[in-house]
Amino acid sequence: MSLHFDSVEQILTQLENQPGWEKLREHRQLLKCWEQVVNQQTAQHTRPLYINRQILYIATSSATRAQELSFQRYALLKRLNQHQLTAEIKDLRFSSSQWHQQNPGQDTQALFTISDRQKRDHTNREAWGLPDRHQTKISSDSLVFLKENEKVKDQLSPQDLAKNAAQRWLRVIEQRSKSTLACPKCNSLISQAELSRWNLCHHCVAQKWSKEYCPPVFLKQE
Repeated sequence: MSLHFDSVEQILTQLENQPGWEKLREHRQLLKCWEQVVNQQTAQHTRPLYINRQILYIATSSATRAQELSFQRYALLKRLNQHQLTAEIKDLRFSSSQWHQQNPGQDTQALFTISDRQKRDHTNREAWGLPDRHQTKISSDSLVFLKENEKVKDQLSPQDLAKNAAQRWLRVIEQRSKSTLACPKCNSLISQAELSRWNLCHHCVAQKWSKEYCPPVFLKQE
């Protein structure tokens, strides 16, 4: 039986208004505002991840795009704060290191950006971000979820399916925040790849290089 997608938005709205679901509400609001702030092409190649210490971390599809958006971050920040978000944001950080991580992207996309084709054709498994066993590697949490719910998933109501999906998404966000490292200089969250390569986040590295760079001096010929 296919999930009745017309009620998905209502279910998520009811969930986010309940105590303890503040993260879900903030993230949904953030995604909607981000799509209004940037153009369609930028929205397709970026994904807001989380807010930590009033800094919004955004994944990008490439390092080049991350650098381009870093130069525009003050203008983007100004437009973003005009939407009066629940969480105050004072800076934006862009990085391509988390773009290809499967769990955050798949869960977030399945929960908040369901396409028209998915509404018509996808099963409950595909619609709520459960990976295809023959195409993708699934995490241990997803595997446990599949085994526990294989026999009863067809009997679950749309409300139960929405709650299960939202709970899995929150667990992924919590696990990711625990495993994320901090920059030794600014204490902002960074990936293991950045720390291994530079021992700093890419913003601190850029500041360090800009201070160390000495432009060539050309002697005036008499």
